[in-house]
Amino acid sequence: MIAPCLAVENFAVKLVEHVDGYGRFIEKTGPYGRGDMLRVYAQAEDVNHYRAYAVDFVFVIYDPEDYPVAGTVIRKEGTDWTDRVYAVFEMKIPDSWKTGKYRVEVYVFDVLNSTATKEEYDSYLDRLISGGSAAVSVHTLPRDEVDYEKEEVSFQLVDVSLSPVYIFDSGLKATVLPEGMNNTMQVSMLNAGDKKATFYAKLLIDGEVSSKQKVELEPYESKRVEFSIPQLKVGDHRLEVVVDWGNKRELKTLPIFVKPYLFSKPVMVGSVGNGLLVLSLNNYVLGSGGVTGMDENPPKFSTSKDYVMNRENSAKMLTNILAYVWKYGKHGSSLKVGLYYKSDERAEQVLPELLDYVVKKSKAPVEYVGTLEDYELGKADLLFYVTGSPDIGQLSEYIESGGSVIVDVTDFYFTGSDVIKKYGLKESEELLSTFYDLRSINKTVSIKLKTELKLPPELVYSNFSVSDFIVDVGKPVTISFDVRNVGGAGTERVFVTVNGEVVFNETVNFYPNEVRHFSFDYTPEVEGSYKVVLDNSPLSKVFFAKNETKPQVTLTKTPEAEKKGRGNAALITGLAGVLALLIIARLYLRQ
Repeated sequence: MIAPCLAVENFAVKLVEHVDGYGRFIEKTGPYGRGDMLRVYAQAEDVNHYRAYAVDFVFVIYDPEDYPVAGTVIRKEGTDWTDRVYAVFEMKIPDSWKTGKYRVEVYVFDVLNSTATKEEYDSYLDRLISGGSAAVSVHTLPRDEVDYEKEEVSFQLVDVSLSPVYIFDSGLKATVLPEGMNNTMQVSMLNAGDKKATFYAKLLIDGEVSSKQKVELEPYESKRVEFSIPQLKVGDHRLEVVVDWGNKRELKTLPIFVKPYLFSKPVMVGSVGNGLLVLSLNNYVLGSGGVTGMDENPPKFSTSKDYVMNRENSAKMLTNILAYVWKYGKHGSSLKVGLYYKSDERAEQVLPELLDYVVKKSKAPVEYVGTLEDYELGKADLLFYVTGSPDIGQLSEYIESGGSVIVDVTDFYFTGSDVIKKYGLKESEELLSTFYDLRSINKTVSIKLKTELKLPPELVYSNFSVSDFIVDVGKPVTISFDVRNVGGAGTERVFVTVNGEVVFNETVNFYPNEVRHFSFDYTPEVEGSYKVVLDNSPLSKVFFAKNETKPQVTLTKTPEAEKKGRGNAALITGLAGVLALLIIARLYLRQ
C-alpha cells in the first residue's frame, strides 16, 4: 500500500471552555483548579482524499515533572466530502494532580490509504449491481507509517481556580463639585464563571486607600458597587478601584452576557455615501432580552430579572448610538426607527420594548415605525438589522442615499472583519461620550473640584398693580405682582407693606431664573390714603379709601330751571372734591 502525502492544513490546538463546531469555540483563559473540566480542541483542514477521510488526533498530557499522566486517541473518518474536522478531548482534572505547569502535546495523523480507498470507489458500482452492497471502506495505515503534525499548549494548575470577574461602567455621579461636597463612585462587576467569587474592592484616592468593601458574586451574577467619596480639597484627584481578585478583566464597551457567551467587542461606525453604518458585534437587541442568535429561546425582556445588567447596558449603548446618529445623520424633528424585515424574528418583540425603555430613560426623540420591507425603507431615518449573518450589500442604496443602519450581530463568532474593511469602519470615542460618558469605563477616573461663588437669590419685581385707585372703606382691593429670581438658588422672604405695616409675608424657595406670580386682597378699614410698597423696593403705589356716601332724596318738586341750577352746583361740588383728592395725592407722592 502507498502512504498518503500529508496535506493537512490549518492544524490548530486551543484550550477551550465551550465548543459549537469547527472554528467556533470560546477559549479558556486563566489557571485551572482540581475538579475543573479540561477541554483541548484540535482542528485540521484539507483531509479529504477521493471522497473519504481518516484522521487520528492524539492527545498526551505531561505533568510538571514531564511524566505523561493522561491521553487519548480520537479518530475522525468517513466517506463523504468532509474536508474539515475537529476533535475535543475533555477530562475532569483529578484531585491527585500536583500544582504546577502542565503541557499538552497534540498530534494529527492523516492515516488514509489513498490507493486502497480509490480502488474501493472504482469497484463501488460493480459491487452495488452484483451484490447490492453500498458500503465503502476507508482503508488506513498505522500511524508510525505516515507523517504527522504536532502542536503544544500548556496550562497552570493551582490550588484554587478563580472565576473570571469583569469590571466595567465605572463613573462618578458628578465630575465637578463645589468645595466641601460629597460624591459617589459606581462600578459594575460581573462573575462570568461557574464558581462563587468573594473578594475585597478598594477605593484609592490619590494612591491612598479611602475605603474598601466586601463583594460577593454568585456564578453569573452582576452587581453595581458604590463607593462614597469624602469631601476633598480643591484640585484634581485620581480615583482608582482596585479589586483583590486574581482573575479580573476590564471592559471598555458595555458587555452583553448570555451564558456562555460574553459579547464585549467594540462598536464600529463609518460614513457610506450620505448615510451612516454602525456595526455592533455585541447583540444589544436580543441580548437585552436574554437570548442570542445561537439558540432558539424566547426573549425575556419584560419578565426576567436575570438580565437586568444586559437591559441597562443595552439601553446606555443604544442611547449613545442614537445620539451619534442624531448628530450626524439625516432626520426630521424625531428619529424614525424601523426594523429590517430580514432580522431575527424575536427582534420584532424585543426592539419596541427596548426603544420604549431608552426613551423613558433618556427622553430620546425616537419614533418606532415597525418592521419594514425593502420597498418601505423610506419610512425610516434609522434601520435596525438584527441578524447573525448580515448581508449589508442589499442595504447599500438605502445608506448611500442618507439612511442610517445599525447592524446588531447576534452570532458570537461573527468577526465582521470583511465589513469593517469594506466600509472603512472605525471606533469612535465620541460615540462613547454623549448621553452617558462611557469613556471612563476603566478603573481610573479623574475629577476636578473647584470653589464656586454661590450667588444668593436676587429678586426683581414687575407687573405691579392695585385693582382700584379709589375704593369704599370696607371693600377689598387686589394687589398683584411678579417676582423673577436673577441670582442663585435659595430661599428669600417676599413681603408687602401698606402704610408701613406688613400685610403679606411669604418665605419662598427660588430656583435660578424662576418667575413667581403673587396676588392677594387688602381691605381698608378707615378713610384716607394708602401707600403700598413691595419688599422695601422703590416700587410703590397709592390708592384712596372713602366713606360710602348715600344720596339724599327730596320729595319737593322744583321748577325745571331751579333743578338744573342745583344739578350744576352739585356737579361742580363733586368735581371740586375729586380735584382736591388729586391735589392731596400729588402732594403725598412728592413727599
